[in-house]
Amino acid sequence: MDNFYFGVVEDRNDPLKVGRVRVRVHQLHTDNKSDISSADLPWSQVILPTTSAGLSGFGHGHGLVEGTTVYGMFRDSDHLDFVVMGVGIGISQSGYKENANGEIVNRSVEKGFNDPRRDTQSTFTNSVDGLNSGTDSKRPNELTLALDTSPQLPKELKIDYEGKGSTITELDASDKLKYNAGEQIPYYPLQDYYDESDLNRFARGGGTYGSRDDLPVTVKLHQPNKSILTSGATKPERVGLYPFNKVHFTESGHMIEMDDSVGAERLSVSHRSGTFHEIHQDGSEVHRVVNNNYTVICKDDEVYIGGKCNVRILGDATVDIDGKAEIHSDKSMKLSSSENIDIEAGQIINLIGTVVNLNS
Repeated sequence: MDNFYFGVVEDRNDPLKVGRVRVRVHQLHTDNKSDISSADLPWSQVILPTTSAGLSGFGHGHGLVEGTTVYGMFRDSDHLDFVVMGVGIGISQSGYKENANGEIVNRSVEKGFNDPRRDTQSTFTNSVDGLNSGTDSKRPNELTLALDTSPQLPKELKIDYEGKGSTITELDASDKLKYNAGEQIPYYPLQDYYDESDLNRFARGGGTYGSRDDLPVTVKLHQPNKSILTSGATKPERVGLYPFNKVHFTESGHMIEMDDSVGAERLSVSHRSGTFHEIHQDGSEVHRVVNNNYTVICKDDEVYIGGKCNVRILGDATVDIDGKAEIHSDKSMKLSSSENIDIEAGQIINLIGTVVNLNS
């Protein structure tokens, strides 16, 4: 078992695009980047589960990010060929032990076992992870993934139900970069996830993102009890219970939930913009589109509604039919307008009824 180790991912931007990562391995590598920088770490293969074909584009890739704790083994006696076999999830601390005295220091991109990404690619130059770092004049590459080109959670989301749609406010440079004593603090782990489980909050039984004042990410994508229809229908309170809610949450703010919690079984797909599609425990379905919606049906379409149907349109509406059109009701029908009504036909207009009243 001496060949099995834990480590921290410090780069995932594999130039070969085969899913390799750079890992700083505990017990073997120092956190002193003057000895071995993030850019000098060897590339490591990632073993995928058998649910992924890993061939000809079939299946899916891994979800590792900078800062992820991984577990694996070395395939060589020189401890240079590390293979990632799994992920270690836990409780991220706001600092780590610097020395044998147990001194706690703040996270920094200048130290190993951290997310090393800086604000822009140009800021790597002359840094310990750059081409001109001085640690190795023959270094063939440098870190190539910076925060300005990486996915980020939105800072704020506003949804207007009066025809203006959704407005996303993205993080600016001051939001992405947090400094302490002149040192840049790594983006991952997210600061509001310090000292709590790395498992998604909704998988642990509810919660919202951006609940802490010191968190730059004030995303409000998945707030419950938000009215989504003029009839008053609401997206119900999430009551999922650990460990039954399976959640897949991405870096930019997308989320897929498969909740098996007894009495609250749901399927939900949410986009970072606030658009979501959800099936509730009783089979009811809610679909919210925060901006434009387009539906194309290339053949026949049939809609059957067993109860009432209300359609409210705040703007203009046009129905254009190339074939015949018929509207039938088994009960009374009313057509009214607050302004003018024009009826125009290219040929004959027939008014048929037991009594036809024309009042002006």
